[in-house]
Amino acid sequence: MSGIEKINVVIDYIEAHLTEELAGTTLAHMAGLSVYEFRRIFSFIVGLPVGEYVRRRRLTLAGEDIKSGRGSLQEIGLRYGYEIASSFGRAFREYHGVSPKDARCSDISLKSYARPAFDLVVRGGEELSYTIRSLPRMAIVGVRALSPLTDTVCCESVWHRFEKTVPEREGEPLYAAYLNGEEQVDCCVGYLSDTAQEAENSMIVPPAQWVCFDLPEDAGEQEINALYSRILYTFLPSSSYCLQEAMPNLEIFPPNGGMTVMIPIKEKNA
Repeated sequence: MSGIEKINVVIDYIEAHLTEELAGTTLAHMAGLSVYEFRRIFSFIVGLPVGEYVRRRRLTLAGEDIKSGRGSLQEIGLRYGYEIASSFGRAFREYHGVSPKDARCSDISLKSYARPAFDLVVRGGEELSYTIRSLPRMAIVGVRALSPLTDTVCCESVWHRFEKTVPEREGEPLYAAYLNGEEQVDCCVGYLSDTAQEAENSMIVPPAQWVCFDLPEDAGEQEINALYSRILYTFLPSSSYCLQEAMPNLEIFPPNGGMTVMIPIKEKNA
C-alpha cells in the first residue's frame, strides 16, 4: 500500500475504535512507521495532530449521541473516554461552545468534525538534498520523558520542561532524540556530553550511519512534518537504504539557526 492508503487504513481503525483506548504504537505499526514518524506524518497529511483529531471526532460523536438521547450525559462522557463529568463538560464546552446539558435543546447548534478521506495522487519524482554521516556513540543530557498521545505536538511536554529547567549553552548545538517507547515516544532533549552514562535525564545513542536533511531557520512545524513524509514515503522507498530499527531519530539545532533531521539507516541488502 502507498503511504496515503496506509493513513486511510489508520483513520478507518480510529473510527471503529473511538470508544476504546487508542495506542500510538498500534496506529504507527498500521502505517509502517515509528510512533514519532507517524505522529509527524499524520499531522502533515490530516492537518491535525493525531491526539487532537481523536478528541474532535469523539466530541463530535458525543454531541450526536446527546442530540439523539443515546444515554445519560455521564454514560456518553464515559463512552468517549471522560471518566470525570467535569472534564467531559469542560472539553465539550471548549469544542461546541455550549454545555452537554444545553446541547440537548433542539435549537442549539453543535460542531461536527467529519472524518477525512484521501485519494492516491500520482506525481512526478521529487529532488531532496541529503548527506550520509557515520557518527560514533553520542550521549544527550538534558530532559528525558515519554510523550503521551495527548500532546498537541509530539514531545511538546518534554520541550516545555527542557526550556524551563535546562540553562542554554551558548554556541552549542541542541539535540533532540526520539525513540519508540511502549505506546509512546521516548524523547530526550539536551546537549552532548563526553562522559554521561545512561540515566534518567539522558539518552545514549549507539554508533550508526545517518541520512541527514537540512531545513532553513524559518521552517515551521508543517514544513518539518512534510519533510518526514517525503523521507519516509518517497526517499527511502526509492533509495538503497532502509531504517535502522531500534534507533532514535535525531534533530539537531545549530546555534546559528536552522535544523537537521537525521534518520538512522542501513543498506537494504545488508
